[in-house]
Amino acid sequence: MEVLCKGLTKIYPDGKEALADLVIASKLDPDNAKIRLTLGTLYLMSGDSQQAIDHLTCCIEFDPTIPDAHLYRASAKEKMDDYLGAIPD
Repeated sequence: MEVLCKGLTKIYPDGKEALADLVIASKLDPDNAKIRLTLGTLYLMSGDSQQAIDHLTCCIEFDPTIPDAHLYRASAKEKMDDYLGAIPD
């Protein structure tokens, strides 16, 4: 699945089609932290901060050692003006 996540962002540079494929991938492998990280990142890039937070939180629950998940979740919280929530990330 890791190869799938990296490949989707290369195939679909704008991220729109990648989102749909990653949603399917997340249903096939719901506990995959890297899929959740990539979904959260794409939602953040598309401006959907709440969806980004939801997927990045799942990523952190599955693997809290992925630093990008914390960084991107903090960014999403900042975009929602949740500065106090962003600080612990």
